[in-house]
Parts: sequence; C-alpha cells; structure tokens
Amino acid sequence: MSEFQSVVDVDEHGILNKQHESIGNDIVDEELEVIQSDDYQYAGFNEDERTKMVKHLSRSTPCSHGEIHLKPYRVGQCFKTKKEVVDYMHACATRSVKACTSKYLANLIVQQIQSNPKIPIKALHEELCKKLELGMSVQKVDRAKQMAERVISGDYQLQYGYLRDYALELLNTNPGSTVRIDVYPEPSLSTTTRTFRRIYVCLGALKLGFRAGLRDFLGVDGTLLKGPYPGQVLTAVGLDSNNGIYPVAYAVVEAETTSCWTWFTELLGEDLELGANSNFTFISDRQKGIIPAVAKVFPNAEHRFCLRHIQENLKKQWNGKDLSDLVGHTLIEINKCQGELSTTTTIIIEEIKTQAAKYVAKYNGAGKYQVASTWQDQYVVNLNERSCTCRFWEIIGFPCRHAVSAIRNKIENGEDAPDVEDRVHPCYKLSTWRAMYLNKIDPINGRLMRPKNDCPFTLTPPKHHTQVGRPKKKRRRSVDEPNSQTTKLSRKFIAVTCSKCHNKGHNSRTCKGQGGISEVGSKGKTQGKGMTQAKGKTQGKGKGNLGNSVK
Repeated sequence: MSEFQSVVDVDEHGILNKQHESIGNDIVDEELEVIQSDDYQYAGFNEDERTKMVKHLSRSTPCSHGEIHLKPYRVGQCFKTKKEVVDYMHACATRSVKACTSKYLANLIVQQIQSNPKIPIKALHEELCKKLELGMSVQKVDRAKQMAERVISGDYQLQYGYLRDYALELLNTNPGSTVRIDVYPEPSLSTTTRTFRRIYVCLGALKLGFRAGLRDFLGVDGTLLKGPYPGQVLTAVGLDSNNGIYPVAYAVVEAETTSCWTWFTELLGEDLELGANSNFTFISDRQKGIIPAVAKVFPNAEHRFCLRHIQENLKKQWNGKDLSDLVGHTLIEINKCQGELSTTTTIIIEEIKTQAAKYVAKYNGAGKYQVASTWQDQYVVNLNERSCTCRFWEIIGFPCRHAVSAIRNKIENGEDAPDVEDRVHPCYKLSTWRAMYLNKIDPINGRLMRPKNDCPFTLTPPKHHTQVGRPKKKRRRSVDEPNSQTTKLSRKFIAVTCSKCHNKGHNSRTCKGQGGISEVGSKGKTQGKGMTQAKGKTQGKGKGNLGNSVK
C-alpha cells in the first residue's frame, strides 16, 4: 500500500481535496455497497493491535523519496461498487508512479553517471527500459539525468556558499598554502551576503617545489570557465628539471583584463618572493590585459611570447590527470632514473655528444679553444667562463657540441677536465628534480567533514557579465586540428572550361560562341587568338580549326 499513497491529498478530516473528487467520492444519494471492516476477522490480531493499525492507516508518513503524503485510504470510506474500489486503487497507484518516476529514475542512474559522466541519453533509455520492463520517453530519462547530475555535482549556486569552507580545508591540510577570496563591495553594511568576484590558490607544496627548481621561468595564460556562471581561469606554470610543466598557482576571475592580471601577478610575486626588480622571464600569449600587468608589477622582467598556446601543452603533458596523479607519476619516473641528470637532459646530452664528433678543437691558451667543422663554421669556446660564441651554453644551461669537442680535446691531451655532465646547470640535475617533487599535496576531506568558517557573510554567485571580445561565431579549433579552409583546394587563378565549345574563360551558361582561351593538341599550344562578332555571326581570325565561324 505504501506505493499507492503519494499524491492523493486528504485533509485532516479524511476528506479528499477538490482536484481528486472525481475519483472515489463518497456517494450518499444512492444506495451504497458498504464494506464493513468489523465483519472481517483479523487473523492473529487482538483489539489493541487493530486500533493501532487503524491509526497507522490514517496518519501521514514520508515516502521512500522523503516527501510527506497523506493516506489516500481511511476507515469508513464508502464506494458505490467494487469496481470503483479497483478503479480508485488503480488511479492512486498511477498518480504515485507519475509523481515519483523522475526521482526514482534519478536515483537509479546516479552510480552510472558517476562511473561514466559522458554516457549518452539513448544508452540510459535502453538500459532503464530493459531493467524496469517499462516504456518511457527519452525526454523523461533526460530530465532524470539532469536531476542525477545536480545530485552529484551539487547546485552551482549553493557551491559558492561552501567556498570559504573549502579554502579553510586547503589551509588546514596543506600548510604554507595561500588562498585569497575577493568579493564585490556592498553599498549597505547590513547585507548578510557578499557577491563572489575572484579566488586565488597557491598550494604550499607547489610553492616550495618551484623554488627548489632553480629555474627563473614562468608561463602564464588564461582560459574560459565553463558552467552557468561565466569567468576566466588564470594559471601560472614553470618547468621542472625534465622540461615538464610544473603547476604553480591558479585563479578564477571575472574576465581576462588588466585589473585581473595585475591582481594575479601581485599575489604570485608575494608567494614566490619576487620583488619589483626581479629578472624573471615570463612567457605568454599576446593578450592585451597581461602585457601591461607584467610591465607594471615586474618592470625589469623579461617578457616573451609563445608560438603555441600553453593550454595545448597542458593537455599533452597532464593528459587529463589532476595534480596528485601528476606528482605521483613523476615520482615513479624519478625513481627509475640512473645517473646525475634527468631523463630528458640525458637524451639531449647524448645527441650533443654524437654531433660533437664532427668538430675539431684547437687549444689557444687561457682555456679558449677554436672549434671548426668541415663546413667551415668556426666558433670560440671558453671553458673557464663556460661560454661559446653560438650562445647555446649560456642560454640553455648545458654544453653545446662545440664545448663538448673542446672538453674531449682537453682530455685527450692528458689534462684533468670534468665530465660533460658536470658542466650542466644544477637545475637539470636529478637531485634538483627530486627536490621539486619532494613536497606532497595532501588530500582534503569532503564537504561534510570540512571545518566551518565563522565568517558572518554568505557568498553568492558572481554577477552575470558579457565576456571580453567579440562573440565567437565559429568553434575555436585546436592547434593540431586541420582547418577545412586550408585543406580545401582553391579555384583561384584556374580557368573555367566550357562544356559546349571546350574553350576556357567561360562556362556553358554564358557560352555564346565567343570562344576564348583554348588548349588543343599534344604540344599544348593555344589556338584561336581572338574572335569578333559582327551581324550575328562570329568569325574567328585565329589559326586552327577553332577559328571557323560558329553560329
């Protein structure tokens, strides 16, 4: 009976509401076939137990979905015939199924969506129809999937209210982290809510790891934020000893503007202890907001522009992994390495040693060597200053092929010289690579286990605003994705051939026997140099059979 009770509303006196009067009404103007409950014996029940059962049937109880429903059946309820009893029970059961179907389906597919978030609607529809042995529409399954997704991910608006608890959990589980939340100013101080504006996060483990990397290089970029509330995600990444991307900090802002980039770079400079006179090297795209922001916060820094988007590199390097998986995968790779250098640096050094065999070095004193090859290219190497005129050693940080040739010449002459690996900059050492990932990112608890902040204001979602720039009408293509416009053959500078007279320069619709440029013969010579039109006849003055008049 609990499945037949959900939506037929009964007031406190046991009378059906008006919207349900058409079903199961008490008929008093005709003779009724009354079923007396007292005429039936309850096997195994005494008088007290019967009284309890009657009270249970008349009170309201929550259903399996948490909703409070009044009992559609009551003691003393009268029906005209037995058929009306059956119809009334059928109607109540039908309404119950209709009212709870969406929630019931949502509860069934929650686990499926968690395991496969991209499962198509058609697959869910077929599986539910087979499992429940019921026919249902695809639209109903779609609504149930949306309800299940809201249960899994939570309501977007409510998530902003838990943002301060999330920040507090990050600070407690990852000491040394920095979390800054910025809100819009409110004109009234009595308002108990604050509108979210920006958030900045720099984990303590990443902060210490970047400092241990010894590479004064940062790449910054921004990308669009998906969801019902628009925004931008700003990121700052570095390079580890294996030339892999190392995340440093990220922020969620309202737009990629000069104000947002200035706020982000100022907080980044405080965490990494970068002063205004820092000579760091920044690389980014040519976004208008970031160029003046870097020039304002770090006027002495070197700002270069990348040819490829950093986001594409992030996709290839991370391959959809989060920060914890990235760090764990890198530590496994570090433990497998042997030698003094990282994996990538070892491969590059071996290639340089192979190329150095093509050069001949001559000692000129004071640690200087003249290195030349058979192609008459010649360079000067100074082993004492660790420099070469090709500038590779100074810029990259490990010896070039000319320096390797000079080091081999010194060893062949019986002089003590360090190995090539010892001439490499410390940032490429295996010990430095291990020190960058020595600090761990600790996991955090779920929302129910997080500490509650004592802030009296509740965060609300950001204000809706139009994104910066002209709206895009076409989908933004990836760097590696081929463009259909570039692969399509262009018809520019290609002469059209007429299908009637087989001359070039016009088509069959505009053909009036005017001739044109034609290619006839195996030698590819052009015949029919010109045609004039007079008195409705066209006479060809050129050579060949195409010069005949054509009506």
